[in-house]
Amino acid sequence: LPAPGDVQLEIYDLLGRRIARLVNDYMAAGTHEVSVNADQLGMTASGLYFYRLNTNDGAAIRKMTFIK
Repeated sequence: LPAPGDVQLEIYDLLGRRIARLVNDYMAAGTHEVSVNADQLGMTASGLYFYRLNTNDGAAIRKMTFIK
């Protein structure tokens, strides 16, 4: 993160349904790491998902592939 601020990190399926919100907190600037347990989130199927990172500076949406 380039600057401190409020951060939300969410995972979505291909239909745009939110699977989980992994982070919803104020975070300091710098590099952060989030562990994901796909079984606990209900991501039982291998496939393509999206994650959305919202910060005070804007939002970024990226693809991710889950392989079980």
